[in-house]
Amino acid sequence: MLFRGLLFTVGLTLCATLALFYLEFSELVYLSRPVRPILLGILLLLQAATLTLLAGYAKLRHWSPRKEITHAGSLEATRQALESELEAVAARIDLQERKLADRFRAIHEWMDYPVMLDFQTGNQFPDQRIYRQGAEHTPATRQRSREDQQVREILDAQAELIYEKIRGNNYALEGRFQPLMLRDDLLDLASRIARVFQPELQQPLLNTTPEQLARALNRIGLHLLVVMDQLPLDLKSYNIQKTYETIRQAISSYGAYRKASPYLDWASKGLYFGRMVTSTNPIALGLVWGATELGKIGAKKLATHVIDRQAIGLLQSLVRVVGYEVAAIYGGDFRYRDANWCYAVELTHMQAAFPASRDSLQYALRELGGLQLRNEYDRLCAYRCLAAGKLLDRRQTHPDLLTEQERIQIVERLELAYREVLHGRVSPQAGKWQQGVQDHLGLHLSLQGEKPNRGEGQQASRDRQILNFLLAFLKELKSIPADRLAEQVEKFALFHTLGLHANPETYRGMLAGAIAELTEQPFVELIPPDLEPNDSRVEPFLETLCRLNAERAPLSTEAEQVLLETGLYYRRPFEQWATRILDAYRHVAASQIPVSAHAHARLAREACRDCARGLAFLQQEGQLQFADLVDLFPRVNVRFATGPSPPEIPDESYCLVVAVQGTWLMRVGGLETEPEIVWKADGHVLLENISSLITAEAKLSGGVTESTWAGPPIVEMTLQAPMTARYQPYFAELLNRFPGPLTTQT
Repeated sequence: MLFRGLLFTVGLTLCATLALFYLEFSELVYLSRPVRPILLGILLLLQAATLTLLAGYAKLRHWSPRKEITHAGSLEATRQALESELEAVAARIDLQERKLADRFRAIHEWMDYPVMLDFQTGNQFPDQRIYRQGAEHTPATRQRSREDQQVREILDAQAELIYEKIRGNNYALEGRFQPLMLRDDLLDLASRIARVFQPELQQPLLNTTPEQLARALNRIGLHLLVVMDQLPLDLKSYNIQKTYETIRQAISSYGAYRKASPYLDWASKGLYFGRMVTSTNPIALGLVWGATELGKIGAKKLATHVIDRQAIGLLQSLVRVVGYEVAAIYGGDFRYRDANWCYAVELTHMQAAFPASRDSLQYALRELGGLQLRNEYDRLCAYRCLAAGKLLDRRQTHPDLLTEQERIQIVERLELAYREVLHGRVSPQAGKWQQGVQDHLGLHLSLQGEKPNRGEGQQASRDRQILNFLLAFLKELKSIPADRLAEQVEKFALFHTLGLHANPETYRGMLAGAIAELTEQPFVELIPPDLEPNDSRVEPFLETLCRLNAERAPLSTEAEQVLLETGLYYRRPFEQWATRILDAYRHVAASQIPVSAHAHARLAREACRDCARGLAFLQQEGQLQFADLVDLFPRVNVRFATGPSPPEIPDESYCLVVAVQGTWLMRVGGLETEPEIVWKADGHVLLENISSLITAEAKLSGGVTESTWAGPPIVEMTLQAPMTARYQPYFAELLNRFPGPLTTQT
């Protein structure tokens, strides 16, 4: 800047000098005389400014601090000063890099957390029902259930293998533990689990990315630290050799795998996870608890017993942690296909829906600490949600993959919390929370602690919901037009069978209003009535639903799935409820089969519920008629043709049907599949008596396998009679149709 000013003043000086000379020698004398003194003054000022700037520039060039250092100390001092300055700059850059790296690391850790929602947004109550009726019967859902079941079986088998190898000291060479041998078994475990989800992979581990491996190792490390911290001994300070010896000593104490199997899950169920919050010493935790229970004399023995149990549990936890991470890489959201995770999500919703209290927070933390989650980041995220009043997204769960018992257990735990620890039950959010749980799990959440509302308006509303559901069932699943619904209602006498609280006049008004609504709506969602499971109207409602399904065509597996889910919604055990659905088919068949036919007696005496359902479906398809049935044989074992590579044969139930038109073998199927005829008799069928001293049995061979049957050809079948039946009376119809050599007479 100083140099530029110097050049500018020099330029102005030259310009002023040239102007002065011009006026001196020009003919403009009248102008030059008054202007000349002014120009001379300007010229002198410019010269003074030039000299001042020149002096400053010279000082900058020759007397700067660098020159002073150079003159005072030499060039080495200058170099050291510059190095110090550069080191300070480098230190500041390194500090910024570390801060940025820490921030990126935190971001990557948060990427492993589930999605959290804010209670104020209302997103915790999705409009769409998450649990879809019949969703667990879809092919995709069944496939995922089979894959997850295979993973659990592989984990159990590999845990037993490693357990027995440690018991036999196969991982030690000359008394020293060889970790590479254990590593090979864990790699084999990873490959087997990966092939469950992607069977086409030859080298599954080579198909992973460095990012996937790094994230998996990070989660494995965190999970193992939590597992080791659960043990009542300082295992983290042990070296590998001492850890192996501790586990082997515990295994030797318990012996074979089956004897120790009840304790394999001991360490992984989070029984001691709460001490991470209270910072309790794990050694003191185990010993103090033992001393409290059994006194000082038994404390040492009990502590040793607990340590052995948890050391064995550590082995199972190691296998489980590795298996879970591999399944998460190849199996998508495997970590969220778990009942424990689903319950953790519901805990955050429960805590956020009601006023916070010490009791409710302690209960939620205790429940969450006791869950066996598949990823410890999920537990940390759930803890943060409970502390901050946030929610975990229900859309990150898979209730359709949970069993009936698992969903019931979750609902029962929530009901227990509602009755014992929750405050503010009259909060407006309580109703939304109840509806959210019911929509999520497909079960009724009974709030017995709420103030009952037994007014006439409430009872009429429940009656209207029952009627709406049955009418929607007839319209959507039985294809009955809206203008014919009233006729069907009269036919089934719903008013008398449902046990409604409404009087006849009110009932007729509700019926007309419900039919009018169905006429205007193109599609109606089947939502079970909001009744308590022990309400007096539930049993008549379910019984009527079974009758409507069995007696009114068309029959379909979709309607049966709706029935199944409706019964489960009211906490009816699955096996008992499925039996009631099948009993309705048996009543229909018994009312239409001639009483003189053996088939009528079979339906009454033997377990032919599945057969009755199959016959009803076949009659609907026009393949047979109930009036033409002669006999039924439900106890059938089928032998299929085998080849070099025998196909997979599903475990199915079969029933031999004898009718006027012929004899068929029917694959019965279940409530998920439709029955079909897979074999029919021809003129070459041979009947053979293969009875023993205890039971009467017959063997049928020959016949023709149906072309529509996707399985292998049927070679022969064995028919078994009840224990009290004799061969000739029981198989009389077959003896009349297929005479053959009798090897034994009983």
